Amino acid sequence: MAAIPAAGAAQAPPAPPPAPDLTAEVAGLRQSVEELVALLRDYRADQQLELLMKRLELAGTQLVPVRQELAKVRGEKDLAAQEVERLETLRETFEQQRGDDEENEERWAMMLEQFEGQLRAAKDKVFALEQRQLTLEAEMAEERQKVDLLEDLIDRELGLR
Repeated sequence: MAAIPAAGAAQAPPAPPPAPDLTAEVAGLRQSVEELVALLRDYRADQQLELLMKRLELAGTQLVPVRQELAKVRGEKDLAAQEVERLETLRETFEQQRGDDEENEERWAMMLEQFEGQLRAAKDKVFALEQRQLTLEAEMAEERQKVDLLEDLIDRELGLR
């Protein structure tokens, strides 16, 4: 007699469903990975903020020598302007004293030429100092813009704006 094969013998048994503890373990791993990603994002944001703070500090220190030089130039310019005023007053006094003294005309002309030379030199110095002051003020404005930009970036990173 021929044996009749069992109905289910030829088919492979169905795969058992994943064990509930494996599903929980995968979910736990997923949560751990998400937490690590969040921590890394926070760390990156902290590092970026720290870098911005250091850049701000550097920009601030770069302003110091420009401020000092600007103060020095302003002081020198004020002194040079006072010298121009002094020389102009002296020239006016000299011209009043000169009068119509034809005997000493050559001497007066030489003295006037000296005054004019000193006055031109003083005016040139004032002009040069004014130009330097303008350059330094532009440099200060540029550096100040950098500082303002960095402050804005930091505020945005901190959520203040």
